[in-house]
Amino acid sequence: MTSKGWKKSEYQGTSDAVLYTFDGGTAGKSSIVFNYKGGRHKNAVYYKLEGAEVVKFTGKNTKVIDVKNYGDEWRFENSKIIDGPTGKVLKN
Repeated sequence: MTSKGWKKSEYQGTSDAVLYTFDGGTAGKSSIVFNYKGGRHKNAVYYKLEGAEVVKFTGKNTKVIDVKNYGDEWRFENSKIIDGPTGKVLKN
């Protein structure tokens, strides 16, 4: 994350994730989580993009997953879901 305003922050979850946050002032905060396994998704590697800056570009909070290791739980998510290896939008 090299764009001005993004900073590495402490992740509060139970996985080995890396969190970057962006304070957009009146637009609100945005965050990107790079989850490298662990937590409630166990072996799932995924990227979670949330907040005003993200929605401005994607239209909705977004999670990029690998369906093969994430499992069927993505069907219950409220975010836009993209299969990372194929780029296919699984849920809009």
